[in-house]
Amino acid sequence: MRTLFEDVNEKTDREDDGSTKTLPMITWLIAIVMIGVAVGTFFWARNRQQQKPDEQAPVAVSLEDDAQIKQLIAKFSGFVVDENWAEAEKMLSTEGRANLAKEKKTLRESLLGERIAKKKDLKVVQMFQVNLASRTPSTVRSDCAMIFADRDQVIIPITIVKEGDHLAINSW
Repeated sequence: MRTLFEDVNEKTDREDDGSTKTLPMITWLIAIVMIGVAVGTFFWARNRQQQKPDEQAPVAVSLEDDAQIKQLIAKFSGFVVDENWAEAEKMLSTEGRANLAKEKKTLRESLLGERIAKKKDLKVVQMFQVNLASRTPSTVRSDCAMIFADRDQVIIPITIVKEGDHLAINSW
């Protein structure tokens, strides 16, 4: 059994040693360093994550990529439904514009054909891609459904070509 005097002697030996005073100091230094590392890692990861999308290379235009074909047709269909024929005409290829000039028709007249002769106020309510009908090395043909305000429906083929650095609608 220990006596009170032995406990006091041991306590004074520890105080003389100095180990009790440096331990809390070292613990605080390690804690501050760990907090600094955590904050630094957080900011590094956040900045790296924000810069990552900018570093991605642009996707090459390809007739083989179905997503690009769907995106082009969806954009064109949106312009047709909104009756924004000027923007829809910008999506045509050079050959498509030449065909319009040769026919001496507007895109609306050419796309809607004989239906517009019957009803002057004809409006396309919805237009969407039905399927990819065929594919050649230089063209892709897709069938698109057009739904009109009078609930009439028609399916038209749209041919897409690669023209320079973008895809364009060549014929319908």
